[in-house]
Amino acid sequence: MHARTIAASLLVTGTLLATSSQARPFRTDAAGTTAPSAVEIEAGSDWWTDQASFGLNIKQGITQRLDLGFYIPYAAFPDSTRAFGNAKVSAKFDLVPSLASVAFTSQLGGSSYVLNGALTKAWGPFKASADLGGQFVAGARDADLSWGLNPSYAVGPATLGAELRGNQHEANWWQVGGSVKLADWVAVDAGLGDDFHDGNNWHVATGIWIALPAIR
Repeated sequence: MHARTIAASLLVTGTLLATSSQARPFRTDAAGTTAPSAVEIEAGSDWWTDQASFGLNIKQGITQRLDLGFYIPYAAFPDSTRAFGNAKVSAKFDLVPSLASVAFTSQLGGSSYVLNGALTKAWGPFKASADLGGQFVAGARDADLSWGLNPSYAVGPATLGAELRGNQHEANWWQVGGSVKLADWVAVDAGLGDDFHDGNNWHVATGIWIALPAIR
């Protein structure tokens, strides 16, 4: 799969990140929602040899089980493709708190949407997340499915992990990386990944997570 296709798929799933579960830099969703009245902000970047993109994701906790998100993508390089992408909105609901969640994402003004389910289980410092979802287009008979697996291990303020993603046909993406929590309200992350088809056009992800205090 070409790097541009991978970039597009990452932007599509960008709003599905479980910020409250510190999922970055991985794209596999994790169970869990933002705390009520709290706001979480993620600024992330994706780099390839010949292109770069950025995204800003803001989530607001609505109830103990529901949060709403807003995402803005920006293609920065090469200059011929430099432009803002369509904004996306998301809603995430905990079916079983900290264990199972379902998320809905839609592009503003678009005819497509993403439904994604996520499971997360922790055993002490070890945690594993898995998701399964699809992108659906109005009027289309079929959907583009996607899945992901993300084991991780916490070591002090750092969380290290790996990721494997794919679609209904094959596994097509891997990544290793981690995040470091600098304080209760801020963390930074980085990851290195690639697909299995483009000849090692390495992908580097970097980002920052910021949690604003809940309003009482």
